[in-house]
Amino acid sequence: MTVVLVVLAAAAVVVIALVAVGRVTGQLAEAPPQVRYDLPDALEAVAGALPSEVTAQLSYDQVEALLKAHLDYLNANDLLDGVRYATGSGLIVVADDQTLAYLLERADRADWKVTPEQVAEVLEAHLRYLEDIGVIGTRVPDPAAVEDPVEDPSAGDEEKPPGNDVADGREGA
Repeated sequence: MTVVLVVLAAAAVVVIALVAVGRVTGQLAEAPPQVRYDLPDALEAVAGALPSEVTAQLSYDQVEALLKAHLDYLNANDLLDGVRYATGSGLIVVADDQTLAYLLERADRADWKVTPEQVAEVLEAHLRYLEDIGVIGTRVPDPAAVEDPVEDPSAGDEEKPPGNDVADGREGA
């Protein structure tokens, strides 16, 4: 009798362990891959992506300071919260002009001696890097640039199937 109870207890432990491991494995399989930001890698990628006229005028230290300031901006606006966005759902929109204004203000306060054009180039290259490694998604199009579909006024004259009179606001058949 004792042997049977020991075997049943061992089987129960194994079943519980398998269920727990299977559940966690399933959760990990569904979770988006974790991305790690590496500042030296980002600095190299951004500096390599900058136009030659910008790299001729900016030092690595200036580019690194701008990258760190950009990360500070994202963090200050609660955009780097990995736990909050771990599900990979939802839309987070960051206006480029606000980010640029923040970086220009930081550069002016710290006297980094960079022009707005240089800051814009570094920001653009950094955003491309963040998109390439999967930290951010694709850009949302500018609402002013999106054209509304033009409705054809004659489209309403076509024959409608019976039974749609109530939905059109007309009563009767």
